[in-house]
Formats: sequence, structure tokens, C-alpha cells
Amino acid sequence: MPSPDEFVHAALECFHEDDFPETIRVCHRGLDQHPDTGRLWEILGLAHWMRGEIQAALSPLETASLYVPLQPLAQLALAAAYAWANKPDLARTVYKHLADCPGFPVPLMPRLAAGLGRIGENEAALLVCEKLVELRPDYHPAWFGIAFYRRRLGRPVHEATDPLT
Repeated sequence: MPSPDEFVHAALECFHEDDFPETIRVCHRGLDQHPDTGRLWEILGLAHWMRGEIQAALSPLETASLYVPLQPLAQLALAAAYAWANKPDLARTVYKHLADCPGFPVPLMPRLAAGLGRIGENEAALLVCEKLVELRPDYHPAWFGIAFYRRRLGRPVHEATDPLT
């Protein structure tokens, strides 16, 4: 019988090849034999999320969080699933936790800002965009994010457009 780590490795290989149906199958096979393997639950939830199957992603991600600390991408997926499931308080808690994490991965910051904006946390979304500009000044979408969230917060037009000029 393959070990939990072997199933995790196989599932990650499929996941990184964007073969999400096979990722899901590998996770289910692994979980049939090793139901307490948090990483398999996490990968299963992420595979569903990547396929746009938000409802199917929620339970595996919540289950994974009982066994292991979720990776940042999985935490973003969980927050998005909570928002989709009309659980804004849970979504807000996860998103704001991620916004406060000092080592949050820079490539995931645009998704974080967008998620915060979707649940109405415009000030937090603006702060994430501003931090992203500090770290990656050439990343133009972050500059547009700053302008967008400043306007959403009711700031004057000149304050929103100054970063763009």
C-alpha cells in the first residue's frame, strides 16, 4: 500500500501539470486509505477550486485545516469559498489574516487584494496594492488597483489618478 507521502507526491505532480481531474482521483484514492492526511484534503480542495467548483472545494479545505496549516493558496481558496457560500465573516477573517501576514507570497497578492475588494474590505485591499507596489514597482495592475480602491473609498479623483501619471 502506498504511503500518504506517495499519494501527496502523485497528487502534486498531477496538480502542477494542471490535470485537476486526475489530481482529484489520486486524492480520493489516497484518502480512502489514509483519511487523516491533511495535505491530500488540501490538494483535493485546491483542485476543485482551480476547476471553478467552489462548493466542492469548501469541505475538503475545511477538513484539511483541521489536520495541517493551509498553504497560502489554499487559504485564499478557502476565503473565496466562504465568500461564495455567503459566509462573509469567515471570508473576512481569513482574508484579513492573510493581509496581515508579513511573509505572504508576492505573486498571490493580486488575488488577495481582489478577494478583499469582493467582500467590501476596500481599505485592506488598498493596503495590499500599496504593499505590492513597494515590492514590485513595475507591476502596473497594482497601480491601477490603488486608483480603483481609492475611488471606491470616496477619495478625490486627483488622489486616485496621481499614481497613474
